[in-house]
Amino acid sequence: MTETVFFNPGNSLGNFQDYNEAVRSAKIYRQKHNELEDANVIVVNGKHNDSYDIFLKDHAEKNNDDNEPYTIKKQI
Repeated sequence: MTETVFFNPGNSLGNFQDYNEAVRSAKIYRQKHNELEDANVIVVNGKHNDSYDIFLKDHAEKNNDDNEPYTIKKQI
């Protein structure tokens, strides 16, 4: 099951070409921020499937002209 979420691309914590690198970076970010709830740091794939971004799930927004659709690949 895939879940599509919308984010303002400017809120990305990082952009990566390699999925494994994105997951590693998301795990490091999660470890450094103990106050975050489980599964709040997510790795997503953009609409063109050419890169991976890291976002905080709490920063998801409604669909509008400024936001891009992303597919959640992993929640950390």
